[in-house]
Amino acid sequence: RVYQNVVKNALEPQWEVKFEPTSYVFRPKRSTHDAISNLFNKLNTNSKKKWVFEEDFLGCFDHLNHNWIVEQTSMFPGNTLIKRWLKMGYIEQDMLRTTTEGTPQGGIVSPLLANIALCGMEEEIGIVYKKTYKPNGGYAIDPKCKIGRVLYADDFVIVTETKEKAESMYGKLTPYLQKRGITLSKEKTRVTHIENGFDFLGFSLRQYKTEQGNKLLIKPSRDSIKKAKAKIKDTFAVMRGRPIKELIRVLNPIIRGYGQYWKHVVSKKTFGYMDNYLFLKITKHLKRLHPKKSWKWITKRYFKKPNHGGNDKWTPFFLFPFINLFFL
Repeated sequence: RVYQNVVKNALEPQWEVKFEPTSYVFRPKRSTHDAISNLFNKLNTNSKKKWVFEEDFLGCFDHLNHNWIVEQTSMFPGNTLIKRWLKMGYIEQDMLRTTTEGTPQGGIVSPLLANIALCGMEEEIGIVYKKTYKPNGGYAIDPKCKIGRVLYADDFVIVTETKEKAESMYGKLTPYLQKRGITLSKEKTRVTHIENGFDFLGFSLRQYKTEQGNKLLIKPSRDSIKKAKAKIKDTFAVMRGRPIKELIRVLNPIIRGYGQYWKHVVSKKTFGYMDNYLFLKITKHLKRLHPKKSWKWITKRYFKKPNHGGNDKWTPFFLFPFINLFFL
């Protein structure tokens, strides 16, 4: 792990200048929200890019071509070590299994090697960059280019101006896929118009018709909300019969995590919905704790105005409500 960290620190700066600006995963100072922001800019009201090609790679990190990775890092002095790490295998049930493809699971250098292997999609699909000639220099996508892409790990979105252009992306990606030893997930391949909406990184992006014209809104996706509810439900199941203070100590990090992830988009209704869901789960938990007590006794004992502000007296003290995160 020490050697992998040394190789990563030496190799990363060399490749950071080569990586495409629309690639976001496993890179310093980049996040899912940066990827969503880039996608919003590509699909905003003034843009003509309205057709979306959705896809992700099937078992991406498990099937990356070793020879391709070794070839891309051939000029690096630690190339021999990288080749050994790729071929070193793994132990399962006391037996050594060989690895003929994919990056080492859990390796410090693995995310960087995956990014190196995936680099080059924009060139394959025809995205062109042009020098900006601004005081700070740099390059930007050529305004004449009618294609845009955002990549996050094995999940990516390509936006185009026409449906035909979007449907042609699969054929253009074929050389890219063959070199890297990966395939596209047929179940998740979809071409859709922005007015019908699509999900990406836990968010739903869709263009709505309003009195002020078309507006692109980003909201937490249904699947993301469903996962949050499932996690909260599992927490209540594990903590069943435990004191409310212990339950809330476990719940608060989960609430803050989802709240901080969702608060940057149109999520007020989602927060209200999740608060109602939490309230019902909390009341059910309290009634189980005190089966012989009245609801009036329970509310007097547990429900107060929160210490962190707000007028919602129906929030159990110590609990951090979703809706508060919307105003932070």
